[in-house]
Amino acid sequence: MEKDRNVENLTQKLAPQKQVDKEWFLSLLNEEGQLLYESDRLKAVMKTLRLVRLRPLQSKILRAKQEIAEIERERDGAAGYRKILGLLAQIKVT
Repeated sequence: MEKDRNVENLTQKLAPQKQVDKEWFLSLLNEEGQLLYESDRLKAVMKTLRLVRLRPLQSKILRAKQEIAEIERERDGAAGYRKILGLLAQIKVT
């Protein structure tokens, strides 16, 4: 529920202004108003980037680290070592 509200809020901030009026344009002429508008929009873009791009990568890295820890506990020898090197390479690429 909270996540849906956040996504909806971000979508509203990033949506282009379809019903602009004189008051909206005048608020952008005000330097403080323009800075506030740009700041809010930039924050929304950065949060969207985190949600769309970074979270999947973070979860992939976390899964790889958990798998590495499991292999280290099993002490699988050379095969485990090669698998760990492969997982570390995947983490480095992401």
